[in-house]
Amino acid sequence: MTGYDDISTTIGQMKRAAIDCWMAGQSFYPNWGNDKIYSKWGWMLNFYHRPDENGNGGGGPA
Repeated sequence: MTGYDDISTTIGQMKRAAIDCWMAGQSFYPNWGNDKIYSKWGWMLNFYHRPDENGNGGGGPA
């Protein structure tokens, strides 16, 4: 169980999970072989930057 010391890490992970879910709804998944970007269906050459494990960054075409 996480405590208050870990709350910022937990919030960041929740942000990334929420973004992953939203992107999946748009048919974009972490790229096969490079999970720092999203690609259409997980393989097509149509990329967007993925946030880091703390939920920071991401967005915009890669």
